[in-house]
Amino acid sequence: MKTKTFITFILAIGLVLSLSVSQVSAKENKTEKPFGQNFNCAQGDNIEKVLSKIERHSPEDARKLRELREKDPQAFAAEMEKIATHIKERMGSRDSSKKQRRGKDKMRKFQAEFLEWFELSYPKEFEALSKSDDCEKIHVASKKYMPIFMALKKGRPEVAQILKKDIELALQRDGLIREFNATDDVAAKDSIADELKIVVSQRFEIVIAKKRQRFDQLKSRIAELEKEVEKQEATLEQLEAEKEKQVEQRLKELTQPEITLQWN
Repeated sequence: MKTKTFITFILAIGLVLSLSVSQVSAKENKTEKPFGQNFNCAQGDNIEKVLSKIERHSPEDARKLRELREKDPQAFAAEMEKIATHIKERMGSRDSSKKQRRGKDKMRKFQAEFLEWFELSYPKEFEALSKSDDCEKIHVASKKYMPIFMALKKGRPEVAQILKKDIELALQRDGLIREFNATDDVAAKDSIADELKIVVSQRFEIVIAKKRQRFDQLKSRIAELEKEVEKQEATLEQLEAEKEKQVEQRLKELTQPEITLQWN
């Protein structure tokens, strides 16, 4: 069985790409989505943009990079990181480089936490991905299980439970659909359809629960904003009431500076 190395590589490789793209063109620096992105799958379009820019300056280098991308994705990732580092050095932004290093360290730590949780919570799924070289499967899995991990990390176990139930029902639904399509027996189809209806109904309840969670979050946020509005309004009223006093005090400060003793 493989270790976590390949999965970690696929998860982390999005950092390299986001770094390259952001330094080549600020317009292409979209919201970062580090998990599940990789050079051969989810980031294909952005990689082509970067390679096209390289090609305009050096067609031969671009050709070699494209060949390396097909033959050895890890070596390709390393080369792209070198390019990104070179661009950063030319731009001479030390502060930016420090921030990027801190960001990458933080992301690596986050990825390690996710992988540890994923292995403990879904050992079968983790083992299957460890044996796979399919980057798209890793991308899909990260999108599927990451929300659960994030909910737990934010201290919202009730949300995590809803998301876990949704995954279980989706798997159950898919299995029933396969059974339904695999049989020609009318009675069997009717029986499966009845089971499928129950699952669909339960998933609909999950949809409502998700929307309820978002609604409650929105209400909570509105309540916080209302408190802030009241606080700001009270501050404005106080300032308006103390206008004359504040003006006189400031005028005194400007026209009558304190006399300091000269001991020399």
